[in-house]
Amino acid sequence: MSEPTGGSRKNRSGPALALVAAAAALLIAQQFLLWWLYYHYGAKQLVGDETRYWSLAHEILGGAAWHPSDTWPPAQPLFIALTLLVGGDWLLPVQIVQTLLFFGCGFLVFVLWRRISGNPLAAGIAAALFVLAPSNAAYAQYLWPEVPHLFLVLAAFALLLQAPVRMPAAITAGVAIGVALLFKSLLAASPSPLRRRSSPVIATPGTGA
Repeated sequence: MSEPTGGSRKNRSGPALALVAAAAALLIAQQFLLWWLYYHYGAKQLVGDETRYWSLAHEILGGAAWHPSDTWPPAQPLFIALTLLVGGDWLLPVQIVQTLLFFGCGFLVFVLWRRISGNPLAAGIAAALFVLAPSNAAYAQYLWPEVPHLFLVLAAFALLLQAPVRMPAAITAGVAIGVALLFKSLLAASPSPLRRRSSPVIATPGTGA
């Protein structure tokens, strides 16, 4: 069987390079528009849970308890507090770190789909569809825990989807899943077993209960 010639290799790589260039151009345009929309008229006001995470992060930096609630996962305020401690007391460092984690999620999607399908082109398409979706990319600019949570979960899957799975990789994956649940717990809506319950009222004669 004859090996592919240099000309045929160039013909095969041409469309792939064109797709990569187009995806990169779209990603740059998307990021520019998202940052422009966020800051063009002044920074967006924090809303909802963002306000809580931002306030808790400053309270932690001021010496308050690192985990003041038994229902809200503690990792996002801690993550914001650490970023503010290193990058300064403003929103941009948190957004930059979360944007880098978002790009990391795209890379992990590529790694996972390549291992599952064995097809680099399919993996590239999957990663491109993920990072080019504006609704996904916008999460990196909000103070919500979805991006760090997803990065840790995908990293755990990437560590486990290899053969053979070695002990250090398995331990690291377990730690990643545990930390991911500290960012966004799937059991947050369930009653906490640590929550202090009020004592039942027992009716006794003369109490009127």
